Amino acid sequence: MPFEQLQPMRDRFRAGGIPIFVEVDHVRSNETAIVPAAIVSRFNLPAHWYRIDVCLDEQFDEATRLFQDPGYSVQSPVDVEAFEKQMEELGANRPVSLRPSDKTLNVVVGAAIVAIVLLGALFLLATSPSFGSH
Repeated sequence: MPFEQLQPMRDRFRAGGIPIFVEVDHVRSNETAIVPAAIVSRFNLPAHWYRIDVCLDEQFDEATRLFQDPGYSVQSPVDVEAFEKQMEELGANRPVSLRPSDKTLNVVVGAAIVAIVLLGALFLLATSPSFGSH
């Protein structure tokens, strides 16, 4: 679904007692994106398209009905807040980060700069005409 419809749909499912998981639809977002996806994710800009996943398989049919009809009354709602709290306690939905910490990056870049400077100095000393002659 497009970004503009996302919050009303989240509210509809929450009020209906159906926990959902929302994720960026990278395929659809890349079809229409003016801004490249890498920039969108780096600066936390809203993506253009999102996917809604129903968390509980047994609610899928009712979620489909609620998606199509905002007035549909869910027959088997759950306490969405309690569900989300339990999922958080279990560690679900934590963002996956493959990026090292800033401190680690600083150490790696600093070590690389020192290595380049030392190698450059050794190269200059080794190629200097006065090196080795007394």
